[in-house]
Amino acid sequence: MPLLTFSSPPAKGTTVTVTLDKSYLMSMPAVTTTDEYFADPLNVSKVVVVYESEPGKQRDILQFDFSLSNPTAPMTIDAHARNNFFFKFITIFDFEQDKIKLTREQIVLSDESIVDLDISFGPMESTNDIVVTPSSGGTNLYEDFASFFVEKSGSTMTGALVLPGDPSSGLQASTKNYVDSKIEDAIADGVTSKAPSQNAVYDALAAKMNTSGSTMSGTLNMNSNSISNASHVYIQNDPLLSNEAATKNYVDSRDTLLSNRIGALESDPVTKNYVDSAVGSKVSTSDVGVSVASLVGGKVPSSQLPNSIMEYQGTWNASTNTPTLANGAIANAADDAGHVYRVSVAGTVNFGAGNISFDVGDYAILNYNLIWEKSDTTDAVSSVAGRTGDVTLSSTDLSDFTTAVQAITIDASKIGSGAVSNTEFGYLDGVSSAIQTQIDGKQATITGGATTITSSNLTASKALVSDSGGKVAASSVSSTTLGYLDATSSVQTQIDGKQKVVAIENVSNSITLSSAYDQRVLLANTTSSAISITGFAATAGFQVTIIDYTGNSNVNYITFVRSGSQKIQGLASDYVMKASFGTWVFTFDGTDWWVS
Repeated sequence: MPLLTFSSPPAKGTTVTVTLDKSYLMSMPAVTTTDEYFADPLNVSKVVVVYESEPGKQRDILQFDFSLSNPTAPMTIDAHARNNFFFKFITIFDFEQDKIKLTREQIVLSDESIVDLDISFGPMESTNDIVVTPSSGGTNLYEDFASFFVEKSGSTMTGALVLPGDPSSGLQASTKNYVDSKIEDAIADGVTSKAPSQNAVYDALAAKMNTSGSTMSGTLNMNSNSISNASHVYIQNDPLLSNEAATKNYVDSRDTLLSNRIGALESDPVTKNYVDSAVGSKVSTSDVGVSVASLVGGKVPSSQLPNSIMEYQGTWNASTNTPTLANGAIANAADDAGHVYRVSVAGTVNFGAGNISFDVGDYAILNYNLIWEKSDTTDAVSSVAGRTGDVTLSSTDLSDFTTAVQAITIDASKIGSGAVSNTEFGYLDGVSSAIQTQIDGKQATITGGATTITSSNLTASKALVSDSGGKVAASSVSSTTLGYLDATSSVQTQIDGKQKVVAIENVSNSITLSSAYDQRVLLANTTSSAISITGFAATAGFQVTIIDYTGNSNVNYITFVRSGSQKIQGLASDYVMKASFGTWVFTFDGTDWWVS
C-alpha cells in the first residue's frame, strides 16, 4: 500500500479524500533515520503533507489526525490552479508542537516511489530551467523527467561531460589535464630506468675522474672521510684556511719561525737547554739560608706550620657522632692536629675522656695531643635561680617569686591573647557548675524550615506554604478561599467533564470573532453578499465551524481573515471558501488555523 491513497483520481475543482498509511510512514527510512523520537507513533499527534505547484508556489495542504486508525484529509485543487503539483514535504508534529520536516529530496533518496504521488492535470508548464510535456498525461511526472538525467544504474550520454576540476580522491573521474600531467611526470621519472643513449654515457664519463690519474678542476669534498693507502698527496699551493691540508714547505717555514722565536715572549715555548741555562743563572736558596718545606701527601706537614693554623673539615652531627671522632693516635694521624668541625646537630659525645655537650654552632677542634676539645660559640645561661647544670626548679626555688605574684591583681586583658576584658571576665561570677555542661543541657538552635516562625507570628487566617527558600510562610490564599476546595472528588476532573460552551449564530454580514465561547458555529447567509469572518488572538483548541446554509458561497465568497501573525494552513494569507453548501472547520493550534 502506498503512503497516500486517493478515493478517486484528483481533478481540478473537485474534492477527493486522501488516506494516510500510518504504518508505511513510520517505516520510511527518512523518518527512522532522522529522529527516533518521531518514529514512535505514540509520540505523533498530526501529520501535514504539502503539495506545491511547479512552476509557481501554489499549495494544497493535507492535515491528518494521527490518533485515528486510518487518518483522512480532503484535497481540493482549484479549477484555475496550475497543471502540475509535486509531493513537496511532510511535517510530523508531536503533542508539544515540536516537529520534524522531511523534504522531497530526503524522502526520494530512501523511497523513490514517492514520485508516484505527484499530480499532473495536463502538459508541464514552462520554467526557467526546463520544459517537459508528459508523455502519458497521467499523474506520474517521474517518467517525464527521467530522460533528462543520468541514472545511477547507467545511462548513455548524448553530449560531453565537463568536470569542475582535477580529482582529489582515488575513485573520482579524471580530467584530460590531470591525465596529461601525470603522463609527463611518469615519463620524466622513468628516464632513470631506461637505457641511456651513447652520447649520454660519454657525457657522464667525461665528468668522472680516471683511476689511473686525473687533474681536479674543483674542490674535493671528502664528506668527513679519510684518504688512506696513499704514497704521496701532492698539493699545489700553501693553505689559506685553517682546515686546509698543508704543504711540506709551509710546515718547514713554520718550524723555522718557531725556532727563531724561542724565549722571545713569555707565552713562547722553550727548549730544555733554555730552561737549564736560565735556572743555572739563579742563586740557590741554600746559599741564602732559606729552608724549603717538604710535602707529605700534597700538603705541608703540621710540624712545619705555626701552631695557629687550623683546617676546617666541614659540619659534624654531635647527636650521632657523624663523622666519627675519637681521641688518640689510633683514630687520628699525626698531621690531623688542627682539624676543625662545626656542629650542625646538638648532642653529647664521649671522645674518650668524658662527656662533652655540644650545641649547634659550637666547634670541635683536635689539639696537638690529638685530643678533641670544644670551642663554645653560644651565649649559654650560667645558672638558674642560683643552680647550675641540668636544673629542675621547685617551689622553694621560686618562693620569693610566688609571694610577689600573689600580691599582684590579675588584669583580664593580660590573659591569653588579651581579647578578654575585665567585664567579660566578671561574667564568671556566680557560675555554679561547669559551663560546658550547662550549655550542652540547653536546646539546640532551631534550623531548617521553621526558622521563620521562631520569633514572630504568621499573617492570620492564611494557608501555610513553603516559600522560595523552603521556609514556612503564609500564602496569599485565605482560609476562606481554601475552604472553597471542599469537594468530593478532583475538581479538575469535574470541570473537564462539563460540556464546552458552544455558540451557534446566523451571520449575513462580516463579523470579528471573540473568545466568549469555546466553539463557534456560524450559519453563513450568502444570499445577497460576500461575508468576511475575522479571527482573534485565540488559544490552542479553539474551533470555528462555518456552514454555507444558503448555498450561494460559489458566487458570494466567504473569507476567513487571519489575525495578526497567525497563519492559515501554514500560509500567511486569508482563506477563501466558495463551495455551495460547504462546511469548513477551522481549528487553532496556537499559531496556525487548520481547515478540515
